[in-house]
Amino acid sequence: MPDLNIASSRVRDEISKVVGYWLDLGLSGFRVDAAPFVIEQTGTEAERLQDPHAFLRDLRAFLNRRRGDAILLTEANLPPDDQRTSSRTTTS
Repeated sequence: MPDLNIASSRVRDEISKVVGYWLDLGLSGFRVDAAPFVIEQTGTEAERLQDPHAFLRDLRAFLNRRRGDAILLTEANLPPDDQRTSSRTTTS
């Protein structure tokens, strides 16, 4: 849910518990709805969470430890040109 305060360690712990529950039941895929908004820190204690992407990396690491074949599926609501990496180089 994009309105969860992922800057809170209690919220992150609860998410891990819920994910762990479903992994124990055999689920192997999770949809992260509106991922860009999940990591947006507007209106939260953003200073406590230095890197908002760390939440998704930590969740991915948790999945790997519990069940290596589990996936996170996210949506990217960006135009195709904005989805490309900015590390493209041009040749002269």
